[in-house]
Amino acid sequence: MTTQTRTSELEAVNTILSTIGESPLNTLSGSLPVDGTIAKNVLSEVSREVQSQGWHFNTHYKVTLSRDTDNKIPLATNIVRVELDPRQYSKTSYDIVQRNNFLYNLAKNEDTFDALFIDEGQDFHPSWWESTKHLLRDNGQACFVYDFTQDLYRKKALWPGEKFTGTGFVGRPSKLDISYRLPNQYLPKIRKFLDSFKAEIDTSNFEINLPEINPQANLLEECNTTWLQVGEDVNEQHCVESITQYAALDVEDFAYGSILFLAETKESGLEVCKSLNERKINVTHTFGPGKADSKQKFLFSLVNDPVKATTIHSGKGLESSLLIVQIQTGAKIAHVYTALTRLRMGANNQCSIIVICSDPKYAEYGTSW
Repeated sequence: MTTQTRTSELEAVNTILSTIGESPLNTLSGSLPVDGTIAKNVLSEVSREVQSQGWHFNTHYKVTLSRDTDNKIPLATNIVRVELDPRQYSKTSYDIVQRNNFLYNLAKNEDTFDALFIDEGQDFHPSWWESTKHLLRDNGQACFVYDFTQDLYRKKALWPGEKFTGTGFVGRPSKLDISYRLPNQYLPKIRKFLDSFKAEIDTSNFEINLPEINPQANLLEECNTTWLQVGEDVNEQHCVESITQYAALDVEDFAYGSILFLAETKESGLEVCKSLNERKINVTHTFGPGKADSKQKFLFSLVNDPVKATTIHSGKGLESSLLIVQIQTGAKIAHVYTALTRLRMGANNQCSIIVICSDPKYAEYGTSW
């Protein structure tokens, strides 16, 4: 009879690595390979999410918390949720959440911060900043990172200009001139795209920042690019064929055993996924109805399905070294640019992208590939 023991953190990480065909680790100490680090982070994230639901084994009742010398209430780093007894404390006076290992009272907006970092600032509404900046200390600092070329939600016009007049940000913004993610061989194609359509990009409130090559990048990287200009009636068919071609690859040649498919619309993406399922190719996608299906994106790094699929809108922020992009007639420049910049170099200095385009507007640019 085999005695069952608790799974160790190392065993759990190795289980995750086995799902993508990676070799197990002997230790979680010291410097880990890229996939090992990702697996360990995913395990911590899932553990935190599961434990924050509150179970009998990890819940303590009637705990007394004390204030520190700054009159704040610190929390231990392993605390994931705090609740007050609703019979003793009214939500109108005490709406307690956890922020930076301290209790924060939303009902009274108590507590302030030394610094704020806002990423994807092009999606940020100015009124959100007006509400957020009050969380800063008097001498606090804020970092606002944006790329209005990816303005999918059309918020650029809401900002009063590059100097962000009236927002509290002073002077001209600093630029990140070098791209540290996009492959060096691929950057000229992105620069050409921006140059080809700059006349149609509204630069009234900002200027286009053309990414420069990273001089420290590996010169032996391999980047395969393909642009297929097809008819609208066969666009989905070519997407299926391209994904099927990718799915047959020996994924050990790449950093991750997965393909990211970015569809123009949910409807078109769902049709492509149905055709892939008929070919016995499993897909984790976000094309179902409601918010519940959109949570499938959280599983992209956990499942071993060869294909992950979502819309270009939803794919903003994602990256992949095996990328397939669908562009249909009427696609906006911001959508196309956002999709094309989801490519990243794999851990073994290989990456690949196929674009299936049926919009004649981008046909001439596609010939440069």
